[in-house]
Amino acid sequence: MANATYPTIRHVAIGNRLVALWDTIIGKKIVMAITGTFLILFVIGHMVGNLKVFEGSSAIDTYARFLREAGTPALSYGQPLWGVRILLLLCVALHITAAYQLTEISKAARPIGYEVKEQFHEGSHAQPQQDAQRQHVEAEAPEHAGVRQ
Repeated sequence: MANATYPTIRHVAIGNRLVALWDTIIGKKIVMAITGTFLILFVIGHMVGNLKVFEGSSAIDTYARFLREAGTPALSYGQPLWGVRILLLLCVALHITAAYQLTEISKAARPIGYEVKEQFHEGSHAQPQQDAQRQHVEAEAPEHAGVRQ
């Protein structure tokens, strides 16, 4: 019984579980959570590393040397740094792709937009109230020598 409400169940091989997870809405949200967490941790770590500049040139030089020499002798000079760069690019790509796909799924779920009851003027949420107050003041205030309140 396959229709729009009950789509057919796909049988997924064990090796394709990540692909199957990506095909679900919750899977995309999990990917966004993991990649977003990694990106935020990178920004915090980057900020902490850059704060070493206030400790003097030797502190920032030591930090830079640590970034390039981490993992030696098992890994070559600068290799872990390139691994982190590639991981960051992958996280950014997955995060943006998941966000775009989730947005499109959300739009498709409700093709008719919500009804707008009142339009705001000039980009201000307080504008309709201010317009009503101004009209009230103008109606009550007499005109003196052609000058309006």
